[in-house]
Amino acid sequence: LQGGEGVYFRKLFHLPDHVNYSHRMHVRVAGLECENCHDGIAKTTSPPRRPLIEISMNYCMGCHEKMGVTNDCIACHR
Repeated sequence: LQGGEGVYFRKLFHLPDHVNYSHRMHVRVAGLECENCHDGIAKTTSPPRRPLIEISMNYCMGCHEKMGVTNDCIACHR
């Protein structure tokens, strides 16, 4: 929605309740760019119907391994 009502974002990623994810930790602290998890979202002209990248535990663990970040269960799971 626009025109004084702000912008409405339809949530594309639905993580299970037992997953602890923080945008702040990934963007501000780790310095990751949005494209790491949202692929070409900045180039879209309308909201995608589904995520451009399938976020899974294997996807996250692969990134953590590549970045040299812990893959300990308690780092991401409650």
